[in-house]
Amino acid sequence: MNWKSSVTVALATLLGASWLQGQMRIDGAVPTVLDINTLRFDRANKDVSLSRGAANRLDLATGDSLNLVSGALQVAGSEAISASRLFFASAAGQYTFDTRGRLKASADGVWELYNDAETGFTRLNFGGTTTSFPGLARSATALSLVRADGTGGAMLGHGVEAITVDADTTFAVTSDRITLACTGAETINTITGGVAGMHVTIEQTDTECTIADDDNPTAANAIDLTGTATNDVGAVKKLIVLYYNGTDWWQVAESDN
Repeated sequence: MNWKSSVTVALATLLGASWLQGQMRIDGAVPTVLDINTLRFDRANKDVSLSRGAANRLDLATGDSLNLVSGALQVAGSEAISASRLFFASAAGQYTFDTRGRLKASADGVWELYNDAETGFTRLNFGGTTTSFPGLARSATALSLVRADGTGGAMLGHGVEAITVDADTTFAVTSDRITLACTGAETINTITGGVAGMHVTIEQTDTECTIADDDNPTAANAIDLTGTATNDVGAVKKLIVLYYNGTDWWQVAESDN
């Protein structure tokens, strides 16, 4: 019995000649082989076609799409694209941009950007590649704000946090630039929320806030103003710059405007 001919005829009869281009062979030498040049779906419209585009490659026809309803698309037995996690790489995997660079995660929440050789990284641009856009450049252990073409410098703006002290002797910094007001005569003994190495600029907006000077401070988050122990009385448009060493604050500068 010629299984090759009979199966081909049966499929052609069942599916319609326009659906099947090629042949299906079932014989003793090769138990199951489906030999097809082009597989088309939708008998009436023939609007989705799957074919061999090149050696070891399947192609969808121009304009056709693959819809992953559920489950996942796997590569070498590992999930690569899924309906829930979209693009997925193994823990040791990476995303590669041809010969331009690589993106990796060395630990949970720890990401690295590399050049293609994985020997360094040059610049991260925001919005474009010309002097009209900013970038963040790396050189050894330093980061610099530059223009997106790598020339010149760029600016980093700061949000201003408005803080009002009401019947209290402390406040928490939430930005490195703040405006300070007091609802009545208040004396500020400590400032919390600092990060070691940060500078904070305080713009006073009234005369109600007095910053206490704790020379050789012993209390955590206390403030050591310049000179002998003298409290600093607030004034409109007065600026004070403080440095936090991880334990307490040191005055860097003051400007009475």
